[in-house]
Formats: sequence, structure tokens, C-alpha cells
Amino acid sequence: MTISYATFDIDDLMREFGDVDTVRELVTIVRTDLAAYADRLSAALAAGDYATVRETAHAIKGTVSNVSARACRDLADRLDGGLKAGKSDVVGLVPGLLLECQKLRAELGLWLESGQGPDR
Repeated sequence: MTISYATFDIDDLMREFGDVDTVRELVTIVRTDLAAYADRLSAALAAGDYATVRETAHAIKGTVSNVSARACRDLADRLDGGLKAGKSDVVGLVPGLLLECQKLRAELGLWLESGQGPDR
């Protein structure tokens, strides 16, 4: 039985990559990258460095797309696109994006700890 997760779609990942070892490696990389991106995003926002906020949102968008994390991807896309269009008010999305990244990291960690997979 596969457990459903609110922040990402494990079934999509298994269909896309086919084997649990590849998915585990990808999930581990995404969790590590998200921690670094969250730190960078927080620091850039505190410094008023909107160029780095945008670049980091863009990086988050690409990273979380790899694990079918649609809500996190959509928030990152809105932040990236808004800043790219010169709409600085979208920085108000940063706290929500940070929270979504935190929830995603937690659920990815739970999946890693669960030992789930078709061959488990």
C-alpha cells in the first residue's frame, strides 16, 4: 500500500523514474537543496535583495518540479514571475514559500524513512 503525501506525488515519481533507488537518490538531493535554498531565500529577503530572491525562487521551482511538488512549484513560479515582471509586492509570498518548502522537506524525509517502494 502506498501512502499519499500532501506536498508531492510519489506515484508520479515512480512512474517517471521507475525504480525506488533512483527516486530515493533524487529525494535526498531535493531535500538537501531545499534546505540551502530556504536559507538563501530568507537571507535575501532580509537584505532586500530581490534579484537573489527571484533567482532562488526560480531554482526552487525547478528543484521541486523534479518531485512533483505542485503547490510549492506554483508558489515559487508566482514569486519568480512576479519579480521578473517588476512586481516587488510579490515578496509577500516568501513566508508561504518557505513554509511550503519546510513541509515538503518533512514529507520527503518521512517517505525516505518509511522504506516504501515497490520492492520493499
